[in-house]
Amino acid sequence: FKRRAGGSLGFARLFEVLATKAKLAAVTIPSYSRCEGWKMIGKFRRIPQGHSAIKLGSQWHLLDVFFCSRYTQDTLPCEDYFLCPAGQFIYTHLPVDSEWQLRGDFVVSMGDFMKLPQIERPFIEHGMELVSHTELIIDAQGQSIIDIELESPEGIYFQAFVVTSHGRSPGIVMAHKRTVRVRVAMPEDYTPGSLAEIAIYSCEGEDGEGDYT
Repeated sequence: FKRRAGGSLGFARLFEVLATKAKLAAVTIPSYSRCEGWKMIGKFRRIPQGHSAIKLGSQWHLLDVFFCSRYTQDTLPCEDYFLCPAGQFIYTHLPVDSEWQLRGDFVVSMGDFMKLPQIERPFIEHGMELVSHTELIIDAQGQSIIDIELESPEGIYFQAFVVTSHGRSPGIVMAHKRTVRVRVAMPEDYTPGSLAEIAIYSCEGEDGEGDYT
């Protein structure tokens, strides 16, 4: 920390020391993490990565204080990586020791981890689940229209966009009870073979009047 080169592993170790002094059970978990375009930082840059687990009551909870301090919202610490459900944390962090996935028998391999889509915390907290297109990369195979299906509790509203280097175009959201179908059409300026991002945002509120995340 004197050299400002602690990184996520240094933050995790500091958190463990502070938690221990406060008589809380905490551990540092060596792991791979992905961010900034979902690159495997630990693998390709060979930089040690790590996050933390803290035991509150009888349950272990996962957190990454480095991510919380680095990714801020309105200059406040970001809580997306603080005391996360294991089902959400696995989308960004893969422990070297699979037991720390805290997912019982549902263990995610390195290969599976690299294929996971970008899922944010509200997706898990709202009880949503992808039904189709469950991997990060969708091969359009020449299709101009892509339908993505997911399940969601009633009362959740959605917006969808397809984003290219030329801008973004809105998609169409169709909902029937728990089944939600998101339809996006590739823009006319889309070049076949290039990458485009499909972004789906959700909001929990009356008539969809609220912040979409």
